[in-house]
Amino acid sequence: MANAKKTQLKKRIYLNLTNGLEYLLHHPELSYDDIRLIRLQSTACEQKRWDFILNDLDYGFYMDLALGYEVTVVDYSSKRKIPRAVWQGMAFVRFVLNKVWFELDEKVIVRDGKDSTEYFNQEFYKLERTTLRKLKYFKRFLRTDAIKLSFETDTTELDGKYDELTEILLKS
Repeated sequence: MANAKKTQLKKRIYLNLTNGLEYLLHHPELSYDDIRLIRLQSTACEQKRWDFILNDLDYGFYMDLALGYEVTVVDYSSKRKIPRAVWQGMAFVRFVLNKVWFELDEKVIVRDGKDSTEYFNQEFYKLERTTLRKLKYFKRFLRTDAIKLSFETDTTELDGKYDELTEILLKS
């Protein structure tokens, strides 16, 4: 029984607020207790607020990645199948964590095959010392040699329909 629980704990699902909540509608086997919540705003990516993004992510998110959990971030968008929070935001998060935790300089290809490596490097060197200190804190908990971060995305019809999204949460 203990092994089954350990295996079960190796995966985490993070729903990106707000539209990621729709995931629960399509996965009735899951409850609110089975998921975690984060908020990575596409608008913050557009505004290049990288320090804000890294600081706003949940400590549990960073700890799960440091411990080697398989983390899946779910986000839905009303505009595109893959929201900017995923194709740019999570790509930047992965890039920074690889650099801080593993001293890796990885090539980053984002939407439409665009090479963002140089841009991400430039933005990395603009990060505040306090932001880097926060990320370095989790390095002492590393129990993995790779960041296991995946994504599930889709389009939504529930964008801005907070009453319906709340009902999804309450029913799960």
